[in-house]
Amino acid sequence: MKVQNKKYFYKLLHAGLTGERINNFPQIDYYSWRQMMIFANNEGILNMFLKGCALQPYAYPEIDVNAISTFCDKRSEEQQHYNDITSIEEQIYKKIKLLYKGVFRNHLSTKHLCELADIMRNNDYNEATLANMLRKGKILKFTGRIEQILNETTGLEEGFMPVTSVNDILTYKIKKIYIRNLTI
Repeated sequence: MKVQNKKYFYKLLHAGLTGERINNFPQIDYYSWRQMMIFANNEGILNMFLKGCALQPYAYPEIDVNAISTFCDKRSEEQQHYNDITSIEEQIYKKIKLLYKGVFRNHLSTKHLCELADIMRNNDYNEATLANMLRKGKILKFTGRIEQILNETTGLEEGFMPVTSVNDILTYKIKKIYIRNLTI
């Protein structure tokens, strides 16, 4: 995807997560819409993306992305079932742990990042309890790095972050892993 299309994609994804309209959003050509929709479908976040598109004041093209064949390999992600998890803190912890494993496999999923941003933004949780869980799991610093990436990609505000975001060389390396996987 072109750099400009990535920026549009993140803005529309942010709108889908937060329900906010985007002011002065430019017109996008059909090919760019097609590319963004195929990517959103491959990542499993098409509904969130289309929700952000529906909030904008202009129409977007109706593209049946399921009818388009792509060469993207759909990796089998570990399915997380939260039936046995009782608290929101545990859900967030499990999602961050899943992202941690993904980074070491050189794959950081946009779907998991969006799900984490959605859980953190739309649920009330005890930040101190979550911080203790992250500290015991030895992923507190990693969580700060993921929060920095969430801030840049989905627009997650500081008020929804359980720990302070970290922007260092390892954050840059994690971003490179994420950007390398942004292919259609």
